[in-house]
Amino acid sequence: MPLCCKSTKELLLLQMRCNNVKRRNTPTKQAVLALLTEPGKAMSQDTIEERITIKINRATIYRILNQFYEDGILCRAITDNGKQYFCLLYTSDAADEEDS
Repeated sequence: MPLCCKSTKELLLLQMRCNNVKRRNTPTKQAVLALLTEPGKAMSQDTIEERITIKINRATIYRILNQFYEDGILCRAITDNGKQYFCLLYTSDAADEEDS
């Protein structure tokens, strides 16, 4: 079962993974990714929108979150009321790098 990303080193590995997916790396994507690095915290789009420090609209946040989910960078949980929460994946690659 995937766990949330817990360290800066894991974030860097995930950013490299994002770059390998062949999507443009934009300041908005970097800002969303940075927010999701809070240890052990899954966040909803609303929470990200409240905490993000750059100007970004709601639709863009959803698009980024869904792209990251489709690319295997995030895990997603949907509550009974339909609210979605996202968390960075802790991958075995990150664990292997950390052990080196």
